[in-house]
Order: sequence, then C-alpha cells, then structure tokens
Amino acid sequence: MSRDTFLSLIMRRVLKERTMGEGNNSKNMPEKYHPHPLVLMMVDVTTQESVCNACIQPISPPYYRCSAQSECNFLLHKFCADLPLVISDSFYQSEFMASLASPIWDEHIFSHFRCKFCHMYCNGFGYSYSERISIVACLECALAPKVIRHDSHRQHPLILIGYCPFEASISCCGNEHRFSLYVYNCSVCDYNIDIHCAFLPKTVTHKFDEHPLTLVFASSSQHHSDSTECFCEFCEEDIDPMYWFYHCAECDQSFHVDCIPSLGKFSKIKFGTGTVKHPSHNDHPLSLVRMLSIGNQICGICHYIIEGFEDGMALHCADCDFWIHFLCGDRFPEVQVTHPYMNFSFLPT
Repeated sequence: MSRDTFLSLIMRRVLKERTMGEGNNSKNMPEKYHPHPLVLMMVDVTTQESVCNACIQPISPPYYRCSAQSECNFLLHKFCADLPLVISDSFYQSEFMASLASPIWDEHIFSHFRCKFCHMYCNGFGYSYSERISIVACLECALAPKVIRHDSHRQHPLILIGYCPFEASISCCGNEHRFSLYVYNCSVCDYNIDIHCAFLPKTVTHKFDEHPLTLVFASSSQHHSDSTECFCEFCEEDIDPMYWFYHCAECDQSFHVDCIPSLGKFSKIKFGTGTVKHPSHNDHPLSLVRMLSIGNQICGICHYIIEGFEDGMALHCADCDFWIHFLCGDRFPEVQVTHPYMNFSFLPT
C-alpha cells in the first residue's frame, strides 16, 4: 500500500470522529488556499515527484492544481481541500480546539515549521493549537487516531500519550528528541513507538533498489544482529538491529529509515515551492532544492562548500547557477518570500 493511500485512509476515518460538524466543511472553499484560480483535475500526474502542498504526499486524483502553472506548482488533494478548519484535540482532553493554518510565519525562509509532536520540519498545512508558533502539528500528527493496532506489537492496542516518560525506551528508533515525542504506548508491556514511526509504510520503493523494501521491526531483526555486514546501502554506516530499518531480501540490502527520501527528515518539505528574493542575489529569485542528486556547490554568502549527494537543503538560482546554504539564507531578516500561499490564513473568521 502506498504511503499516500495509507494516510488518506487514516485521515478519512479519524475526521468523522474529531470534526466539529458537517457545516464546518462546507465553508472550507479551496479558493482560500491559493492566490491563483485552482482547477480540479481527475487524471493522474505525469511525474512521481509531484506532491500535495498540504500533506506533502504524492498527488493523486482528484486534486486541484494552480491554473498559472508557469508561476507556481501548487497542488492540493481534494481530500486535503476538504479538511475541517477546526478539530477537537485529544491530546488535551478536548480542552483546546486546533485551527487549520498555512505556514504563514515569515521568520523562516519558505515559512517552514517544526511539528510539535513528531519534530519533523514541514512546509505544508498544519493545525495550530495556540496563537504561539511553537504549538503547531503537521496534518499526519493532528489527525492521528487515539488508539491503534500495530504489526510491531500485535498482542495489545497502543494508546497515544503526550510526551514519553524520561525513563521509558523507544522501540522503533533512536530519535534524539525521544523524551519530548508523543508516542503510542502499551501500558501492559511498557512498549513505546513514536508517532512518526507508527505510520511508516510496510513497504516502500527506493531508487537504489529495484525491489520494494520491507520494514523490519526490532523484534524480527535477530537474523541481522549477529552479522557484521548490516549497514545502510545509502550512507554506508552501520544499522543498529535494535531499531527499525528497511530491507530487500532479494538483494540483501538494508537502509536506515531516514535514508529513504520519502520518509526521511525532509519528507514533509515540498521542494520547488515558492521563490525567495535574497539581498545577496538581487538579480533573480532563488528556489528551494534538495541536494540528494546534486554535487558539491559553493555558497555565495559564506563561500564554504555546500555538501552534495546528501539529504540537505539549499537555495539555488537556476538563471545563473548561484547557490546559498539554506541556513545562510535563513539568517537574513530582510529576505522577501514569495510563497504560493503566503499571507493566506485559514483560521475561521
């Protein structure tokens, strides 16, 4: 099952339980999401790289696209366009309501935010739990079910709890933020998996292997634990068999979860979205690019190397091949951002 289908099934089921009513959806018109007219499409896209600006998942029909294709690549699942403006929140026992919002916080380039619950960077839509920027959840986390059954722990249901206890262990990954993650917990076995890993697909494709890769849980990876050859084919570093990873049995190849672009640390960032007019390069606007398939470049601000062929972000001018480290560009407060849905707020009036 593809990742976008997997998430859509979860979202559709949960929305019935957590929305504030059918009348809320009827006021949520797709025209509010973008400054240009949107066209409803019922045919498949031609490139696999096309992703929805809301959920940052591969686009599939029915979906909306921007009528001004030469100006931006705004795409929006019809399902995402129909998301409720306000949902009740189970994390706080319904004491708070969460409001749908676009990434309008302009202190960062391309208005990205960090999800409060999974700690992933995102420039898609999110639900705001407060007027403060720090309490924002990506769509996947905001619509996560309260109770799940997971293949890694079939004997008991897992319940979503806020902030994993300091003394608890995380069975899925060695996340450095594990003591502040929201986790699915089994109270019987003291088993915990973080909210991001809970929705990893069972199988995923990767351009470095011709076969679908299968998710291997720690409990089923004993056959790798005695091997000294268990390393990631992408980064060539060791894989700890105590944590989850992806494996191809036919090729005997393994990959860290984070080394698969569609699941890794920038998997909730849509690249090529919007442009930046930067004071260090007034001639042309810059766009956001991923460095996975691009070699080393020289930053036009600090003049140090921008590392290529790794999972990082950079700013690029296609007209004159000018490059900037993402962090170098993000330090300039006077940067002018032109975003496909900048300055559009989805908070209900």
